[in-house]
Amino acid sequence: MNDSSSDTYEIVFRGDIVQGETIDVVKQRLMELFNIDAGRAEQLFSGRPVVLKKNLDLLKADQYRMRLENAGAVVQVREAAGAEPAAPTEPASEPTPVASEAATDTATEAESSDGNMSLSPVGAEVLAADERRDFTPADIDVDHISVAETGEDVLADDEKKPFIEKQLDLSHLTIELPDQK
Repeated sequence: MNDSSSDTYEIVFRGDIVQGETIDVVKQRLMELFNIDAGRAEQLFSGRPVVLKKNLDLLKADQYRMRLENAGAVVQVREAAGAEPAAPTEPASEPTPVASEAATDTATEAESSDGNMSLSPVGAEVLAADERRDFTPADIDVDHISVAETGEDVLADDEKKPFIEKQLDLSHLTIELPDQK
């Protein structure tokens, strides 16, 4: 990566939050931070990548990243041309992302170029469109299957094992009840 001052960066948010935070609290903080309504905040948590800020130098981008992480949002700093995420300068802490509760329709990479694994949001498509198989419903005959009524024996008489009553001496056991006042 080229660290020249001419590089511009953008802040990208997918709806992931810092471990230990709740989505409702993070949404509220982002609503206050960006001065947006609940509907717009909900769109930020769609699971799709959203560019929050563009045309930043690396120092400004890292300042935005730290402020958003303090609010509970896990964001990526990446070169504006769509290159790999930039390494932040002196991170304040290493938050662990937690997948958002929202679903997404976009595929996300399971492994980045630096070898680190990532976790896609719930409902995310993890295979690219060309890697997916077409779904063809199977025509399975289920006419021979039946469901027993509640409480009905599901085993035929010849499938049942005989019941053998055991004689257990429980006279040495006692039950202590709490005092009722």
